[in-house]
Amino acid sequence: AGDAELAPGDQLLLRRNRAWTGALKIDASGSPSRRIVVGDFGSGALPVLQGGSSCVVLSGSYVTLRNVHVRDCSWAGVEVHGTSNTIEQNTIRGNAAGIYVRREATRTSILRNRIVGNNRMNVLTPSPQDGDSGAFGVLIHGDGTEVAYNTISGSDAFSYDYGRDGAAVEIYGGRLNRIHHNSAIDNHAFVELGHPRSARNTIAYNVVRSGLTDSSFVVTRGARSRRGPVRQTRVEQNTVHLTGDRSQGFVCHAGCGAAILRMRNNIVSAAWKPGYADAPFDEDYNLYSGGRLEFRKGRHSLVANPAFVHAGAGNLRLRSSSPAIDRAVDLRYTYDFARRPARVDGNGDGRAVSDLGAFEYQRARR
Repeated sequence: AGDAELAPGDQLLLRRNRAWTGALKIDASGSPSRRIVVGDFGSGALPVLQGGSSCVVLSGSYVTLRNVHVRDCSWAGVEVHGTSNTIEQNTIRGNAAGIYVRREATRTSILRNRIVGNNRMNVLTPSPQDGDSGAFGVLIHGDGTEVAYNTISGSDAFSYDYGRDGAAVEIYGGRLNRIHHNSAIDNHAFVELGHPRSARNTIAYNVVRSGLTDSSFVVTRGARSRRGPVRQTRVEQNTVHLTGDRSQGFVCHAGCGAAILRMRNNIVSAAWKPGYADAPFDEDYNLYSGGRLEFRKGRHSLVANPAFVHAGAGNLRLRSSSPAIDRAVDLRYTYDFARRPARVDGNGDGRAVSDLGAFEYQRARR
């Protein structure tokens, strides 16, 4: 299949209930109006691509990869080089990096995939220290990537250097990437950011939960880190519930500050620490619960029980008694995590004001 001569508008369709071993490389490019599509046909289980170093390599531009199962690749399930490529509605499992967006890749869209159990380490050595890496759901080196409406789980693996390692999304050198409306479950970290080129990335309307002993929501760093500073990360309207004994909401270290991190309208519940920052940063209008706060919170932020509907069952919607209702500052988002309007008068007080977190409260219809 990889030897097919593809032109703009062509489709390369893989039969369901079949499997292929090795790399599928797409060097051709489509166009904005006539994309090349790699997809499926027939009935049964998704077609499987497996066993290569990177099982799918998109070197061209304007290519869509849809409805395939990419698994057990020693490096990346999907490796992206080109411009305006779309990876949607796939299952991507068992790789060191589920999807790798390379430095030269721009405007990649990663939408509505199941990115699960990508728990291999790419580098795993007792020496030197601080060199292990891997277990990435999505690894972003490029710019303008959209990661949205995915389910990302199980990015967690043993590390000699860190004990555990992995991230649902790792941004290393990427700019202007948007991570929004994803469901993240049992990852070592949801988003970790590094490299001084990284800047102006946004993390919004994600629902993040984990029962792992050691997990975190967002990890970023300042100029005193050899992997920093990472500037102008915005974290907005997320709901986070971490129950592990060593869980932390956010970690902003090695010179945190207002130029490094801005947080608004989040609910962060973490058993050990809802957050840690080694210096004041741009934080306000958030709700925290769980363990101790190790940062200076803004005057509109509060510490309270968020009153989730049923956190133990994974339902992180708000009860009518939640202190998060009507507490948000308007950030002009249109839809919440559930694709419902982001500003409604859910509690009937006559004010259509956004709530904290990823879910806008709405009374049940009678």
